[in-house]
Amino acid sequence: MSINIILNTIIHILILVLLFSFFINNKNDNNTIIFILCAITVFLCYMIEFIKKPDIMKLNVEKFQSPINPKSIGPYNKLDLNVDEHGKYHKNYIRNTPNSKCGWRKEPCDTKLLEKIKFTAPVGLEKRFIQDPDHSKTFPTVDGTKDGFKSMFMFANNQCHPDCCPSTYSCDHGCVCTNKQQREFLNKRGKNRSTDVYPGI
Repeated sequence: MSINIILNTIIHILILVLLFSFFINNKNDNNTIIFILCAITVFLCYMIEFIKKPDIMKLNVEKFQSPINPKSIGPYNKLDLNVDEHGKYHKNYIRNTPNSKCGWRKEPCDTKLLEKIKFTAPVGLEKRFIQDPDHSKTFPTVDGTKDGFKSMFMFANNQCHPDCCPSTYSCDHGCVCTNKQQREFLNKRGKNRSTDVYPGI
């Protein structure tokens, strides 16, 4: 029993004793008796409410609420966090193309660009990215080739994986996996440089 309940009980008993003593000393006065009876009635009603209060307020029960749907909190509930297999947005991670030659570079050095890409909305939901052909027809390609994917962001179709680390460009799942065409496109500064300053690189 807590100290607050003990103190409240003692105070109520003292008030009841004082009312009873006041009644004994003034039992010959009718007006005083009526006042004391009314006071005792109010006090007893208050005591009954005080005794019932812990049960009404449920002070011993934590006021936590379960989610609306306990089987599914949100779209990320029971999500298998696998960077290679992410629900319906399967990334088809491939380390290298069949004819790639990395040489001195660390594998993978020529990863495949993704055809189906996704994006994460500000609220955290993932959506499939559908490009508008009329809007993107003037965009440059991501790898500098004629028939490559078009986007204003060069790494829009690149894979992101820890196997590609270390890399010049990082991403949320590790490092950006570039391919040979993209590296040549960057080395030529977007085809603005026709001669190699350092042919050996």
